Amino acid sequence: MGMSVITALTIQGNGDDIVCEACRERKKGAKWEGMISLYRGQGRDKHLHTVLLSSEPIYNFSWTAKAAMKKLVAKIRATDFLKR
Repeated sequence: MGMSVITALTIQGNGDDIVCEACRERKKGAKWEGMISLYRGQGRDKHLHTVLLSSEPIYNFSWTAKAAMKKLVAKIRATDFLKR
């Protein structure tokens, strides 16, 4: 999974608008992929703006895919990408 600096900075700077999700194809035996998405709006008007990054479908359960994406978000937010 590759990621640009602008994607990392978007994840760092958008707080609760960053949502970790999981999805998979609707076929028997399909694995789950993790996604990190940017949402916009408030309350009931909150809607998907864009998917920032996604993993390969390697997870057996949706909760493991989401947990991996949350761990990645935490790691991204702890990194100083502008450090020289």
